[in-house]
Amino acid sequence: MQRRKNLLFAWLAPSIIFALLVLGWMCKGCPLYGEKPPLQGYFQVFINFLSADLIVQFLYSGAVYFLLVKIERFSIGPVLMVYVVPVETFSYWTAESYDDRTGTIFWLILAVVVAIVSWFFSIWSLVSRNIASLNGGDPFS
Repeated sequence: MQRRKNLLFAWLAPSIIFALLVLGWMCKGCPLYGEKPPLQGYFQVFINFLSADLIVQFLYSGAVYFLLVKIERFSIGPVLMVYVVPVETFSYWTAESYDDRTGTIFWLILAVVVAIVSWFFSIWSLVSRNIASLNGGDPFS
């Protein structure tokens, strides 16, 4: 039961961090363009990004987690690569100017942060499962 809670937290934490980072980026970026959305607009953006990222984290991160654990390659390097390579590939194929390429820097930083948070909480889930098996089922004893 504790392992399921840890995996649920490993699913929710990167999604919340992603939504908060995008919200922070929007709060910083909107005044630069002379726009200031109402507070309700910020909340709506947060909910939209959170719901979209929960779906992506469930499908993509879940597949990455189970695949990398299955082939015993669940370390920070492969997890970073799995998150950063799609962002860079998408940017490479869709960028039409230098400004488009430099705009990718934020998304690469975001991918690295989400990858590290996903990896950290997934490792936490695996470690607590191993501790639970050593202590007779109680991960906190």
